[in-house]
Amino acid sequence: MLGTPIPTPVPPTPTVEPLVLDKTAYTDPSRTLSFFPPLSWDLTTESEGYVKFTRPDGAAWFEGAVESTGYTLTSEDYLVYVENLLDSLYGNTMEYQLLERNELTDRIIVASTFMKGEQ
Repeated sequence: MLGTPIPTPVPPTPTVEPLVLDKTAYTDPSRTLSFFPPLSWDLTTESEGYVKFTRPDGAAWFEGAVESTGYTLTSEDYLVYVENLLDSLYGNTMEYQLLERNELTDRIIVASTFMKGEQ
């Protein structure tokens, strides 16, 4: 005799709190980066042209960096350099998503998101 299966309750989907940015802009010591970091996140790394803010529980981070080749490159070579750099940094990450890419005459600004490890 077969019984009626008892349904297994589905756990609720966790609610992700919205990211709130600080109202005070952060500027790195070399004055090459300036942005509004996430509110209440910890400044964990700071050097010339690089900064990292980490969520208090350590589960996420926000980083900014200025990358320079040190060489004069043609526009085409610089684009190849940027693509290779992004591929080497994020090519093997989970769920990499390009959020924004601005190609200016003297620099390229990239904003992206990705998952680290098994998160």
